[in-house]
Amino acid sequence: MITYEFILFASGMPPTLPNGLESQSSRRSDRFWFDDGSTLVSLVPSVYKIHKSILDRHTTKFASWLLDATDPAAVALSKAIDDVGTPIIVVPVELGITIEDFEMLLAYLYHDS
Repeated sequence: MITYEFILFASGMPPTLPNGLESQSSRRSDRFWFDDGSTLVSLVPSVYKIHKSILDRHTTKFASWLLDATDPAAVALSKAIDDVGTPIIVVPVELGITIEDFEMLLAYLYHDS
């Protein structure tokens, strides 16, 4: 598992995730938010609640981006979107994956949604 250092600013700013997402600026996806989803995926500034088993069937890469549930940034994000306790996968910003590309992948995986 990748570990990250997070900076908490003296001004009281929320922790920043490894992909640059501040917990206060996050927003739930309208299309790919499933109440029975088992993991959150953070891709600036969107957060998706999807089924980890679907991701796991196609790749193991996402598992390497899973944050520890006790990580301060993970806790702050889950509180900001009112979904405490759900594991969070953070897509690294340096990969250059756009929201449009990720949602196209999800549309393919969830072909009936």
